Amino acid sequence: MKKLLIGMLASLLLVGCQFEIGLTVPDDYEPIKIVDVGDDVVTPTDEDEGDDVVIVPADIHTLPPLDTSGAIWSVDFDQYANGTTYTEDLGDTDFNFQWETFSMKESTINGGRWDILIPKDLVKKGVHAAKNLTPTESVYFGYEIEFAPGYDFSMGGKLPGLVGLNKDLKKPNGNQVYPDGCNAYGQGPDEGFSLRSMFREDGRAIGYFYHQDNPLLNGYCGEEISYMHNGEPFHFQRGVKYYVETYAQMNDANVANGIVRIWVNGQLVLERTNMMLGENRIYAINHLMFYIWHGGSSSSWAPSVDSLVHFDNVILSTTPISH
Repeated sequence: MKKLLIGMLASLLLVGCQFEIGLTVPDDYEPIKIVDVGDDVVTPTDEDEGDDVVIVPADIHTLPPLDTSGAIWSVDFDQYANGTTYTEDLGDTDFNFQWETFSMKESTINGGRWDILIPKDLVKKGVHAAKNLTPTESVYFGYEIEFAPGYDFSMGGKLPGLVGLNKDLKKPNGNQVYPDGCNAYGQGPDEGFSLRSMFREDGRAIGYFYHQDNPLLNGYCGEEISYMHNGEPFHFQRGVKYYVETYAQMNDANVANGIVRIWVNGQLVLERTNMMLGENRIYAINHLMFYIWHGGSSSSWAPSVDSLVHFDNVILSTTPISH
């Protein structure tokens, strides 16, 4: 190695001397390039010259590998034979739902995925289910979803999300108060939050949040925040698998510093770091709503054809899942 270095330095000195004393240097002469790679000295080959490192950005329409190392629980439907009717009882077994109502046209397992057929001309038909979670300050929740070719998004519908409930807050009939920007219950301080998403017309995706600083405007119940990708609203495409992952972190008491982030196929599409999820911190993230149905409430939200959607790899985790 020392001999190689001495030889190279001598070569460079000789070239320098040639310039000083006026000797002719060939037009095509190129000095030896020395690249420092620690203890080794290398001269690049012709193939190395001019090569650029190309970094290919991740494609938001390509499903990434999933990391389940931090999973608290997960459901993947792989244990079921094709054509199995997926009933409320099976759903309760897999998810340990607190309550569940399946009102879709068909509910089956095919290819290790849960196929849900939403009936045409009806609203609020699909899956309404809720699961109690061990209270936590922060958590990741994700699911794989694919809207089948021909799916009619119509005006839109609800998707799953994380929730914080004030478990001591009950309606006069004894039922739990859920966060709700539409009605008297669920609007006041410490009445909980929900961080669901929605698909809207043409598959446009939004965060649909009830929270303590919720703007109650123009009759809309929750705050709608568009998923954004490359400066444009993100749309689900039919026939494409997406992994939708939400991270939520509680705020400090009476400080609007709660965090919500959402990724689609590993790409960040929504971020809020100023959320007031609970003023006095008498609850944490303690609930999951697993929803898939069209609505709104008026018939204008209904799909015009029976519409098929697939779910898989539903995961709650302490660590990132898709990114």
